[in-house]
Amino acid sequence: QQYADKGLKVVLVSRSKVNGNILSDMELENIILLNDKKSAYPKKFSIKEFPTTLLVSSGTIKKRWTGVVLPAPMAFGIEAELTSYESNFVK
Repeated sequence: QQYADKGLKVVLVSRSKVNGNILSDMELENIILLNDKKSAYPKKFSIKEFPTTLLVSSGTIKKRWTGVVLPAPMAFGIEAELTSYESNFVK
């Protein structure tokens, strides 16, 4: 949620049912959850393993994490992406 004003969305793609309480416990309640029981997303998003977490901006995947990712490493990755993005536009 803290990155939404910068146009970023975090999407978790999983094949197993992810309980909302787990997301809340991990402080990830503001991410988008896609449950992929019908295998619709691997080809569309080039997903090879589940779960996969995607950082999306303007419909483009900017970063991906395979497997379970905890909030701190995700935040570091997002901050790195923001720093890279902003350095291209701030001169």
